[in-house]
Amino acid sequence: MTELQIIDNKEYRNEMIDRIDVLDKVKELFLIPVLGVMTTRQVAEYYEVDIDAIQSVTNRNRDELALDGITRISPKELCLHFDDVKRFRGGIEFPNVFGASLRISYNGTLGFTKRAILRIGMLLRDSEIAKEIRNQLLNTFEQAAPEQRTMLLDEETLLQANFARVQVDKTATKEEFVEASVALARFQNRHITDLKQTNKELATEILTWDDRAKFNKAARYIAGRCGKRAGAIYNEIYDELLYKHHIGLRARGKKPIAQIKETEWGVVQQVLLALCGQRGIDLSKLRKKMT
Repeated sequence: MTELQIIDNKEYRNEMIDRIDVLDKVKELFLIPVLGVMTTRQVAEYYEVDIDAIQSVTNRNRDELALDGITRISPKELCLHFDDVKRFRGGIEFPNVFGASLRISYNGTLGFTKRAILRIGMLLRDSEIAKEIRNQLLNTFEQAAPEQRTMLLDEETLLQANFARVQVDKTATKEEFVEASVALARFQNRHITDLKQTNKELATEILTWDDRAKFNKAARYIAGRCGKRAGAIYNEIYDELLYKHHIGLRARGKKPIAQIKETEWGVVQQVLLALCGQRGIDLSKLRKKMT
């Protein structure tokens, strides 16, 4: 596989779309708190290109990006979350969002999830940041096992789309979320034949973990499988809890895991399962590790 093939081949892009971890490896990513997305202008700043370049790529590939979770953000929606607001001709400004100024026109803007931002990087030709992201993806691809490189892409795309849907669908039940996460993880690890439990049974057992010792052990196991430090995995979990579920553990004091309320464990475990699904981690092995 070459960099040009990633740009030109949708199947290759689908094969690599879960590797959102390369974004922060190449350049620090700042998502809008609570919403967990970036605006079109922020994506342009991340890739160091004109905003017209992002709009052009988005318009040409809207069908692909729709599966990755692009949404329309209105100024009214942001005003619900941020109090410090200034007006300028044609829109409003939030001067201190994640330490930076955020401007949005009265017509609103698109919001890009991490998956959508990664896909933009696979499509954008004239950006040094995008080129480095594709190089990182190629390195990952070369290190992957043969069976991972020969995935049934059509089936995987459907599973990924379903998983992305339940992540952003506020009406989705916990059972739907768990089943989508486990289904994706099992497909990505379909060469493993010793799974002895059904998706539902396995997920239900994992969701009974309610003590911090097991959670810490699970986070360290995920870090080892991803080749990352445990602290990086904890940060991903804290960010997901803050931006998508409004649970700000860091703000509660030292040792954020110790600040989890009993009523919040269900959400924390969902985030843990989502992380496993995104990384293609076999949940049966995780269960064995914990038990």
